[in-house]
Amino acid sequence: FEDETPNTVKNLVKLVEEKAFDGVKFAKVADALRISKAVPFFVKIETSSRAAKEGFLVVRKAEGRGDVAGATFDILLKDPAESAEWTVIGRVKGDRAVLMGVTDQDSIQSASVLRKRPTPYEPERINP
Repeated sequence: FEDETPNTVKNLVKLVEEKAFDGVKFAKVADALRISKAVPFFVKIETSSRAAKEGFLVVRKAEGRGDVAGATFDILLKDPAESAEWTVIGRVKGDRAVLMGVTDQDSIQSASVLRKRPTPYEPERINP
């Protein structure tokens, strides 16, 4: 998904490498698990031609700003009925049944990127 949304993917990888999500609690919203972290920057929103589906990771546009995203990501638990204010940036691999059992009391112990390109992951970030 990096070919379509390179800066957005760079931002996620950089946040994971900075351990920004370690210890963050999940929020269950509608048909998704939300992972949200307050960060002092935005990234310009990129669009993806991919349709959102169950198991996909999407980034949400920043509230009140249609042109940027922060650090709010959703893992879709089922195919959405319609497109929302998000950009598809990846997918969760492995047993999705585990995701269905996640509650608001669960948190990310440690996030990691399993596969990435050998290029630097330095996103273009925008100060608010």
